[in-house]
Amino acid sequence: MPILLRIAFRNIWEHKAKTLIIGLIICIGTLVIIVGNSMMDASKEGIRKSFIDNYTGDVMVHAAGESKISIFGVQSMGGMESTPDIPDYERVRRIAEETPGIRGVTSMAGGYGSVSIEGLEAVVDDDDPNSSFLFLFGVEAPSYFKIFHSENILEGSFLKPGEPGILMDRKRLDIIGKKYGRTLGAGDKILLNGFGAAGIHIREVPIVGVYEQDSKSTGSGRDQMAYVDIDTMRALNGMTVGTIEEASLDDSSKALLSGEGDLFGGDLFAQDSSTVKAANGVSVEDLSAAFADSAAREAATAVDNGAWHSILIRLDDSDRAPVVIADLNRRFAEEGLSAVAVGWKDAAGPFGMSIDVVRGVFNAAIIIVAIVAIIIIMNTLVVSVIERTGEIGTMRALGAQKGFVWKLFAGETLTLTVVFGFIGTVLSILAIGILNALHIPASTDFLELLFGGSVLSMRVNPLSIVSTFIMVLAVSLLAHIYPVSVALKVQPVQAMRTD
Repeated sequence: MPILLRIAFRNIWEHKAKTLIIGLIICIGTLVIIVGNSMMDASKEGIRKSFIDNYTGDVMVHAAGESKISIFGVQSMGGMESTPDIPDYERVRRIAEETPGIRGVTSMAGGYGSVSIEGLEAVVDDDDPNSSFLFLFGVEAPSYFKIFHSENILEGSFLKPGEPGILMDRKRLDIIGKKYGRTLGAGDKILLNGFGAAGIHIREVPIVGVYEQDSKSTGSGRDQMAYVDIDTMRALNGMTVGTIEEASLDDSSKALLSGEGDLFGGDLFAQDSSTVKAANGVSVEDLSAAFADSAAREAATAVDNGAWHSILIRLDDSDRAPVVIADLNRRFAEEGLSAVAVGWKDAAGPFGMSIDVVRGVFNAAIIIVAIVAIIIIMNTLVVSVIERTGEIGTMRALGAQKGFVWKLFAGETLTLTVVFGFIGTVLSILAIGILNALHIPASTDFLELLFGGSVLSMRVNPLSIVSTFIMVLAVSLLAHIYPVSVALKVQPVQAMRTD
């Protein structure tokens, strides 16, 4: 082995130009992969921490179904499918609260809506069609704000139990105020236009508080997230008792309906309505009194106080989330409950998938770069083999076996990879340190997603360095297979005749 290494170092030194070409490819490749992976890791960690701390918790429980459900609702084409309520909510909530190692449990219902102001028309042409659009979270106050606290209150206060209202982001409120030519703040009233599978519902609510997001939270469109009292959210979603309960009629109401033909079959309006009676003895006054009784109608349109879309759980140790999810799903199955527990990424919906999309694009780019690197390194080594035909023939003539030639080229490739891979690693660590020191701000939503926060902050992952070394080494070894096969085909006598 020492002889092979000495020969390998000598050959690398004697062919400086080709060594530099291959070395630069390995160095730059190592630099790009380590810095890129550090950025991807920072992005994933930033989004993960932001959603766990501010929106989803470590675990979300929702109704079982075929469609994927997040805190934003059912992930379906068009996004208009109704989000199912959690069945047997009290039992499911009790199981969630019995989870070991929990920091807190809260419930919520989500939906979509837009904002308008009664009596006012837009005075500014709106370039952004989504300027008045909101992701609405109907929350359980105060337990929600006890475990999620990314909102810094600028005006007013948080939502309070039993009181209608909305908590909005200052940036989004200013955009809506500009649209209507009015400054909006705590105490003002707005119209919420909820829309979805249940149709369009409108509710007027007061702005109880104005907040700004914590600088550590991240995610495109987070200023469009607004918090409303749960009763308002249920009303906007059409979550009423009448939609889940059967109507029941007393005997007198049934008598009215059974006499419908006799009651309206004659010339009713040609007679004095005060004396008209149907064949079954029911007068118009009786009919009017029955319709005047609004108790049944009010009961049918009353908000269902037990309707929730999801239960959010914060854990003392987020790393235990997979174990807790498995345990919860086991208990739900044992008790015959149609509920399922998922992690933060599923709960975050499209925001959770966005980092996977970005990483997928990055990995695809790395694969393309790797293929190009293999071709360049392979061509460079082929040229080197051709130039060293005489040397290879001489070694073969002196008794060197094919295995020795193979080990020689493998040793050269390994040496180049280790030396220039180490240089690339050092440069990548320096580059990450410099980029962090610059505190580069995220000027767009995409950069905020890529940075994992409002400012670029990366860290070197030792596992990333090891995996990068393995990847670069694999690329180099793949690139040297063909040139070595060419070298092994050289006949000793023919090679020795070559200049």
